[in-house]
Amino acid sequence: ATPVQFSQEFVESLQASSETDSSRAQTIELHIQNRIAAELERIRARETQTLADLEKRIADQSSPVSQKQPAAENSSSQEPSLSLDAPRVPFAGPGSAAELSPQSSVDSTATTANGTPIHELSSMQVQQEISALSAKLAERRKVRELDEGVEKARDAVVRCLRGNEKRPLDCWREVEVFKREVGRLERMWVEKIVG
Repeated sequence: ATPVQFSQEFVESLQASSETDSSRAQTIELHIQNRIAAELERIRARETQTLADLEKRIADQSSPVSQKQPAAENSSSQEPSLSLDAPRVPFAGPGSAAELSPQSSVDSTATTANGTPIHELSSMQVQQEISALSAKLAERRKVRELDEGVEKARDAVVRCLRGNEKRPLDCWREVEVFKREVGRLERMWVEKIVG
C-alpha cells in the first residue's frame, strides 16, 4: 500500500485555517440544539392544540344532543383543523381516536376517566377533567435526570475531546462506552413503555 500524498498547498491551507475541531463541534452542537428546540416547540404546540380540541369535545358532549348537532355542523364547516381525526401525537392513556369521535359517542354512553357519563357532566366537572388532563400533559413535559452511567460516559467523552483537541479520533473508546450506555437507557425506556 502506498502512502497518501497531499499537496503542499492543501496542507498549508489546513494549517492556516482558524477553524478547530472544537469550534466545528460547537457549531454542530448549536445546530442540533436549535433543531431539537424547534421540534419540541412543534410538539408543545400540537399538545396544546390537542388539549384545546379535547376541552371543546368534552364541553360539546356535555351539552344536550339537540344543541350539539347545529353547533357540530357549524364548527365542522368553519374549523376543519379542529378534527381529532387529523394525524397528531397519539393520546396518552386508553382510548383510540375512534372511541373519542362524536359518531361513536352518540350511540354509546361515553365516560370520563373516573367513569362519569359525559352527558351528565356539569361545568365544574368539565373543569376538573380539563385540569386533570393539563396535569398529565405537564407531567409528560418534565425532563428527567440522566442516568448515572450515561452521565459518567458523557463526561468521559467531553474530557477526552478536550484533552485531545487536535486528535478527536483518539476518543473512540469513550464514544463507544457512551453509545452502549445510551443504548442501554433506550432499551430500558422501550421495555418500560412496551412491557
